[in-house]
Amino acid sequence: MHSRLGMKVGFCAIALGVIYSPACSSDSSSTGSPEGGVAPDTDGSTGGAGGKGAGGAAGKGTGGTAGTATTDGGSCDVTLAPSDDDLTTIQGALDSKVKSGNTVCFSPGTYKLKNHITLAAAKSVTFQGTGAKRDDVVLDFTGQTNGDEGVLVTTDGFTIRNLSIKNTQGNGIKVQANDSLFDNIKVGWDNSGTADGGPTSGGYAIYPTGCENTVMQNNEVYGAADAGIYAGQCKHVIAHDNDSHDNVLGIEIENTLDAEVYANEVHGNTTGFLLDLLPDLQQKTTQNYYVHDNHVYDNNRVNFAQANTLAATAPQGTGVLVLASRDIELTKNKIEGNGGVGIIIVSYDIIDVLAVLNGGTASTPDPTTSRWPRRVYVHDNTFSDNGNDPQGSYAVFAVATDGGKKTVPYNVLWDGILDPSGYGGNDGGLPVGDAGKATAADAQICLGETEQKSFVDFHGDTSLTDPAGWSTDPTPHKCTLPALPSLTP
Repeated sequence: MHSRLGMKVGFCAIALGVIYSPACSSDSSSTGSPEGGVAPDTDGSTGGAGGKGAGGAAGKGTGGTAGTATTDGGSCDVTLAPSDDDLTTIQGALDSKVKSGNTVCFSPGTYKLKNHITLAAAKSVTFQGTGAKRDDVVLDFTGQTNGDEGVLVTTDGFTIRNLSIKNTQGNGIKVQANDSLFDNIKVGWDNSGTADGGPTSGGYAIYPTGCENTVMQNNEVYGAADAGIYAGQCKHVIAHDNDSHDNVLGIEIENTLDAEVYANEVHGNTTGFLLDLLPDLQQKTTQNYYVHDNHVYDNNRVNFAQANTLAATAPQGTGVLVLASRDIELTKNKIEGNGGVGIIIVSYDIIDVLAVLNGGTASTPDPTTSRWPRRVYVHDNTFSDNGNDPQGSYAVFAVATDGGKKTVPYNVLWDGILDPSGYGGNDGGLPVGDAGKATAADAQICLGETEQKSFVDFHGDTSLTDPAGWSTDPTPHKCTLPALPSLTP
């Protein structure tokens, strides 16, 4: 979530602020020149293994095993090796030696960096670790003193594969460009969010933004004090076979057009998925989030984000949270062991409701960004053991079982707050100005048979703290929506 948004009440708030109280480095020997640094390329063929590996660390379900490289047979235009001054070695090569279309090969070893490295001129550049696995090449930013990222790329056609980035001061790797591929990399923070570590930043691990045609595959991300895998204000995003664990947010897709997110292991985070539309950003709509065949489990980590950031309000124990987004299909996901809720769908209005309940004031709406989710199709997912340990604000949904333990007995929750315009204008539905005439069916929160059996509309604007006003009637939600298409890389 973008921390630059100045909201008084963050969104968990959502889960309901009425109750919410406020490293090791590689010792691999270097190869290349005897002194380290830039190794000579006498025939343009140095370098070795290329990157397509299996996913991240093995998880509870369908995810991959620790990434290993397979030989791509590509050549290295520039080969780097650890040196006495890794920053000068790498940045010097990027500034003066690397040309468009080049492959930069990183020989095995640990590169110690106190400032970020940037690629801002050459296009269609590949960063390639040449070890047998991604842990053989480590860009280590422990003790970084300058730069908001570890790696910053602002040119199109970038590929990075088969290496690791750790302990950056800010975001792990940020790419503001088109046609990017993140393949078999590992990005994270040692001991982040633990008693002996704590958050090192408010950052994202893999962070493409303002991008088109981005693929994130076979990566492992961990320890991010915001989102492990993120795409924001992008077009055509594919994220598959990643292992995102022990972050505040596992995977976040924000203000994006056309995203397919599938076959990921998302576990051990505070909130597994956040699919959101935020106000006051350049991209004003969402479109076609196809989220399927993911394993979303045990997302119960205590929130360790930096204070006064939106990530700090992410609700512990959430499998999937949809915030104000439209045109979403959630299907064939395995969602289990999330202590608060499996899936929760909310409008932006819930934030204002909570602000007022807490003695504050409502925000000033962005008139160009919708605040209400619509056309959300949730079907054919499998659920087990969700809601068994509702912490903090999720306690408002808990009911006592026969044994006295309080649990949240619903797999899918919706705040039931409707667009007061009646979903009019270009969005179709009732005409503009038909305030108060919208119904639950107009929102098109459509549920499959499994989801209909365990659903609640908690009417966040009128009955937030009064279960007598909630509805478990699935009738307005017995609808289907057109299946979203798979995307091609």
